[in-house]
Amino acid sequence: MWAATWASLVLIACWLPFTPAVAVRWLPAVSATVRRTRIAYLRRVVGGVTTITWAQVFAPKDVDLWTAPELWIWGVASAIAAAQLVGAWFTRRNPRFTDAYPEARHRRWSPVLWCANALCWTLHLVGYEWLLRGVQLDGLASELPVAAALGIHCVFYAFIHLGKGSHEVVGSLVMGWVYGGLFLAGGSLAPVVAAHVIAAVGAETLAMRTDDAKE
Repeated sequence: MWAATWASLVLIACWLPFTPAVAVRWLPAVSATVRRTRIAYLRRVVGGVTTITWAQVFAPKDVDLWTAPELWIWGVASAIAAAQLVGAWFTRRNPRFTDAYPEARHRRWSPVLWCANALCWTLHLVGYEWLLRGVQLDGLASELPVAAALGIHCVFYAFIHLGKGSHEVVGSLVMGWVYGGLFLAGGSLAPVVAAHVIAAVGAETLAMRTDDAKE
């Protein structure tokens, strides 16, 4: 359990600074918005593939983390996603949001670009949730009281968001408890991933349609 916990931290600590550095070196000379968007996409794809691979190595082999949960769990997941979309609606013009998610600053969004964005988010969040919730939190909860497991887990979750500003760190402490609690209550990653993808893609879609967010 502890090996998986520390392995996930090491992976994230290496992955966060490394991916943008590689992207900046390899990407051609393009506008700042396009460059930052490609870095975001590269980070999500590389991160998704890497975390899925690590999760398969460390995940318990005797537990189905993707089993269908009870219907009420899906209802809670839907409510969580809806609440985040409402919050995104009220913050969509905040420069801090479009600074954290530069892809929202594109002037034109084709259906192909929107689908690519959604697929990158989905790949990223499947691996992200599988490693952090399905491996790390599940391992912590098997050895520690639930509150202690969630507390440690939220520290890791907040660490991931350090590069996106203090508001993201504070928000991740809250959402770490919410998503973590949802996973522990339902015993399945499926509703957590679904809620997270809907919230992430939905929030960016709202920002894309905000004229003030365009460069």
